[in-house]
Amino acid sequence: MTDPANGGSRREKRRQAFLAAARALFLEKGYARTTVGDIVAVSGGSRSTLMELFGGKEGLFVAVLRHGSRAVEATFETLDASAAPPDVALRDFGRRFAEAVLQPDTMAMLAMLAAEGGRFPEISAAFFRSGPDAAVATLSGYLRRSVAAGHLRPLDPTATAEAFLGMVLGGAEIRAVVGAPVEIQRAQALARIDAAVDIFLRGAGA
Repeated sequence: MTDPANGGSRREKRRQAFLAAARALFLEKGYARTTVGDIVAVSGGSRSTLMELFGGKEGLFVAVLRHGSRAVEATFETLDASAAPPDVALRDFGRRFAEAVLQPDTMAMLAMLAAEGGRFPEISAAFFRSGPDAAVATLSGYLRRSVAAGHLRPLDPTATAEAFLGMVLGGAEIRAVVGAPVEIQRAQALARIDAAVDIFLRGAGA
């Protein structure tokens, strides 16, 4: 008799093996030059299992993006659950967001998207859904709650969220993608969080 727990564990191990192989190959060869056969060969799995779990290369790429964005998603969850006033919540969120985004692996994936996204718009769309769009949506929700609580003046939450995230990163992700040391860009972003929040609240504060 098959043990469902062991079966689930084996399935998860296969899934993780596919994700690890795909991520390494996408970073090494790019999306276009990586084939399903390459991923199967490196992972030691089977094509049928890969198709069953992910539906194909595009689905696997989306899964790689989501798996790699867990640290960023955790910052969204923290802010989404926060009842703290903007002066506190935005400083915490800004630090967590910059720390999670400005990592070497994330920047390597972003560089790959910059190189190949024009030829494969579906993978760019997947990236934005799992990353920037999700960040803006979560921050917008927090800003709406802050307006309702009287902490912020009435504002366009989406445009204001995009402006705040731009202040936090300050173009650090672009500089990192084109070759600037990620560690330096992350340190500089973290150092300007307090100034970014102070300037933001002078304009948006109630």
